[in-house]
Amino acid sequence: MNAKSISIADGSSAGLAEELVANLAIFPNPTSDIVNVVFDGKGGAYTVSISNIAGVTVSSTSLENAAGSQVVKLPVSDLASGVYLVTISTNGISKTARVVVR
Repeated sequence: MNAKSISIADGSSAGLAEELVANLAIFPNPTSDIVNVVFDGKGGAYTVSISNIAGVTVSSTSLENAAGSQVVKLPVSDLASGVYLVTISTNGISKTARVVVR
């Protein structure tokens, strides 16, 4: 799986996840300072989080009424080098992508 691959974290159908979180992009990847998470929200509350590969959340932010193009800038300069998972969640649906921190 390359760094831009997307997987459904909770076993939900890809169609429903695509409907609620469209056009997910994570960049730059790899990164050492800030990671930009861009997606098209469909309205409602969204949570964007970064977890280490052990599943521990190391950063999280919430968005309310996220409709249309959303850009979330998450600082990663304090994180140890490695692979992390960026997850966008809304209404019990999650979409996850990998990001490499150098």
